[in-house]
Amino acid sequence: MKEILMPRFDPEMKTGKVVEWLKKEGEKVQKGEPIVRIDTEKVSLDVESPESGILSKILVNPPTEVTVGTPLGSILLEGEKAEAGEPTSPIPPSIPSAAQAPKSKLVTTVVEEEEPSGRTDWVRASPSARRVARELGVDLKAVKGTGPMGRVTKEDVEQYKPSPHVIAEPSKEVLRMEEVGRAQIPTQTELFKTKRLDSMRTIIAQRMTQSWTEIPQVPLFSDVNLGEVEKFKAGMEKLIGKRVSLTAIITKAIASAMRSFPDLNSRYENGEIREFEDVDVSIAVALESGLISPVVRKANKKTATDISAEIEDLASRARSGKLSPSEVRGGTTTVSNLGGYGVDSFIPIINPPQVTILGVGKTRPNPQGNPICTLTLVFDHRVTDGARGAQLLQKIKDFIESPYLLQMA
Repeated sequence: MKEILMPRFDPEMKTGKVVEWLKKEGEKVQKGEPIVRIDTEKVSLDVESPESGILSKILVNPPTEVTVGTPLGSILLEGEKAEAGEPTSPIPPSIPSAAQAPKSKLVTTVVEEEEPSGRTDWVRASPSARRVARELGVDLKAVKGTGPMGRVTKEDVEQYKPSPHVIAEPSKEVLRMEEVGRAQIPTQTELFKTKRLDSMRTIIAQRMTQSWTEIPQVPLFSDVNLGEVEKFKAGMEKLIGKRVSLTAIITKAIASAMRSFPDLNSRYENGEIREFEDVDVSIAVALESGLISPVVRKANKKTATDISAEIEDLASRARSGKLSPSEVRGGTTTVSNLGGYGVDSFIPIINPPQVTILGVGKTRPNPQGNPICTLTLVFDHRVTDGARGAQLLQKIKDFIESPYLLQMA
């Protein structure tokens, strides 16, 4: 018997959530075959079978979060015998035959109504008569009962015709049922469906709520001229024969600028500012299920072409769910580019414990016909002030408008 344990995908991982078993109890599995999907703080990963055999028992059902090292299930190895109660092969659902099906008896019980004590407006009537009266809006007090002891029957209600000069007021019971009925019939604007947040969306919700409520965030805006950077980009692409993204050049620009602002290349944790020597830039990547930010490590020491290739690889693996947890941890700032979605400018939200984030809008012509885009630098006001943030934004802008300086940065 081999246990399947919650693995530790990286040194910082403490818990993981079982979100889906890819195999059922009793199914055969091969060593190295994915058998269970786990959600960590930022990524979903498949756990592979440690041995070949039969998935004999599932101990943790989705969606359950457990600590690293917790047994998730067990595999019956080839040649081993199953213990009592453990499946050794898939068990298909069975439908009992007519001979096996339990016999049932139909028992009809007539319950005689008792007059509630203290009620003077109570009418003796059968349940079906009360139902029909509610449907037709008939006041049972106006109906003469023909049943035993003057009980109002269904037929009495159906045959009842009010006197032409008397308009009976609906009973309180009828009014209550009408109110309940109206409350249960949704209007067009009330039609909706409910779905639970998946684990990634839940984490995003928690972190963005934490960021928005705890961090005093200040946005600074500036339009940057892209004329020179487009020439620089075209020259590099011709030289290396590969595409170089604008996001990569802006990533290199913020990484180079941060070298002069170590207090902003930092994280704010537990009342302390931790300044870092290298600039690790998180790149926001949109997924169908949410957002993930893989990290370009030591971007200050890489060329724009190297960064472009790395971003392309990280984004591709992010969308196919093949990033490791270590690749989405530990950034010191973030770049979020919504230019490809036609957005002129926007205010991104800081990803704590980082203290800055740079938003990039779409490329568009200014009145003079020059290509520009709007940069939005958001900073944590607990860590610095507006003047310092403005200086950093201007430094980023300088590198973008004079991109050849990036080759010396």
